[in-house]
Amino acid sequence: MKNIKDLIGDKLYNLIFSKFEEHQVEEIRVRANCPLVVCTGGKNFIVSMSSGDYIISDDDINHIIAAATENSMYAVQDQIKQMYISYYGGIRIGITGDIVEENGKIITVKYINSLNIRLPHEIKNFSNIAMNFIHSGGIKSTLIVSEPGAGKTTLIRDIARNLSHCGKIYNVLLVDERKEIAYCNSGRPTLDVGSFTDIISGGNKSFAFNYAIRSLKPNVIITDELSSKEDYLAAEKAILSGVKVIASVHAKNQLDAYTNENIKHMLDNNFFERIIVLSENAPNRYQGVYDNKLKCLYMPY
Repeated sequence: MKNIKDLIGDKLYNLIFSKFEEHQVEEIRVRANCPLVVCTGGKNFIVSMSSGDYIISDDDINHIIAAATENSMYAVQDQIKQMYISYYGGIRIGITGDIVEENGKIITVKYINSLNIRLPHEIKNFSNIAMNFIHSGGIKSTLIVSEPGAGKTTLIRDIARNLSHCGKIYNVLLVDERKEIAYCNSGRPTLDVGSFTDIISGGNKSFAFNYAIRSLKPNVIITDELSSKEDYLAAEKAILSGVKVIASVHAKNQLDAYTNENIKHMLDNNFFERIIVLSENAPNRYQGVYDNKLKCLYMPY
């Protein structure tokens, strides 16, 4: 299977991983005519050679894009319209460049000038604390809240895996819209999401949720990054149908999340029962666990 070395090439790979342990690298920032930057432990570091900082060239960016798309930008246009490209093993590449619009819709992105390569990490048992509150008297619908990079995707991946070890066989559906939770290759997950997990990879959440309720009979649906009104309506419909939902959202903390009218509606109407807040600066990344009334159930300090 292709890996990070195939994506960034021998030169950048050797330069980066002669200085950093691969399992500790979270992001690689590649910006045209700017220094190469690696993020590890939540901190950014400029990558240097003996002659000075390594400056990213157009050739570096072109190589990565060609590898990420397998030399076919057309094949991943739906992803590019959303400013990212998925790569093997759950690697996701955020892109910037000139947006091309037509009739108010993004058609493509050209002149790509920077890439944020996010490397997934499986941390087995990262969800153990969360499971004490999610799987107590049955599964509880739960929001995972944090700012980007604090571990939301890592946590929901391990929750899916952990539900296979609860002494009861749950039918888990993983809706992996951006192909970074399980990262399926030829329909098979390359990351461990548990033995009793069905996976819908790609496609929008609304379709996947509605299809699942009709055809797959899940006990719980797990997904990443609720954002649009349609996402929340799909989650609400699933919960009203008796299916539990575990999903992540972007917010600073539980109070910030509550200012989102969609989240407020879901909490006020008891659709979500638990909120788990993650932070890069908190012990083991757990900032706290709350009920839907924002009452604190767990704090690590």
